[in-house]
Amino acid sequence: RPKDIHLENLERLHRVTPASLPANVMVSNIAQKLADKEKSDDAPPWSRVVPLAMIACVAAILASPGSVVGPDGPVPRFAAVSARLAARDAGGAAEQEAGAAVAPLLAGLHGRALVLGAAGFTSLLSLPGLGSRAIPVDERPHLAPALAAAAAAAGASPPLNLSTSNLSAVASESVDAVVSLSALCRANLTAALAEVRRVLKSNGRLVVFEPTLGLGSRSTRRLQVLASPLHEALTDGCRLDDDLAGLLEEGGWSRQSMARHSLAAARSWLTAPFVLGVWRP
Repeated sequence: RPKDIHLENLERLHRVTPASLPANVMVSNIAQKLADKEKSDDAPPWSRVVPLAMIACVAAILASPGSVVGPDGPVPRFAAVSARLAARDAGGAAEQEAGAAVAPLLAGLHGRALVLGAAGFTSLLSLPGLGSRAIPVDERPHLAPALAAAAAAAGASPPLNLSTSNLSAVASESVDAVVSLSALCRANLTAALAEVRRVLKSNGRLVVFEPTLGLGSRSTRRLQVLASPLHEALTDGCRLDDDLAGLLEEGGWSRQSMARHSLAAARSWLTAPFVLGVWRP
């Protein structure tokens, strides 16, 4: 009868256990599940559209005219945008958050400190430990007037118009600290770290607050890599796809402290991941 046949089929299925299945069937099922998981893992639908849009933007940027040379030196392609954003953000939430994060790392600092990338974080020149000890360094001529005014207000030394990769005007072993504020992300890291090591005293410290690859999902890291060229164009060359902490340790720097900081006041979740810490040469 139909009812008896149905019960018999249920009993037969109940008696089939994983141990009674052929090994090749089990392996095939596991492989299929892993393949399905890989396809569905961390790949929302928009992750296919956004990269294409990013590529189109990058292509438009690369097709546009390059940097021009102004009376005070090379001016980046989007200098006007960068200057406007810097003026808008001066003393704003992002700078205040960065200052609160960096201040504890400057505790006990005595002597002179180079502040790299100071034009993007002018309010940090007034932090305890900096002020009159600070030597602002920034190579961006379109931000020089605002930096000079901020340095004077903080009692800091007159700014040096130097590239992070070439601190030739600074004597070897002459500073007690180098504070890098989104500056190494714009530099040739090999050359910049060699220069930082040269100017630091043997017991000096490198304090960094720099953008870095996030530790979140793979799709976020992929988008950071894809968005990095566009971000470079809009922020005077700052990359999003470096692992600065790893590069420092590979270069023989001794880590004193390190933390990952998610900048709550960042313009985008792609630009929020920062690395914060102290390294010794």
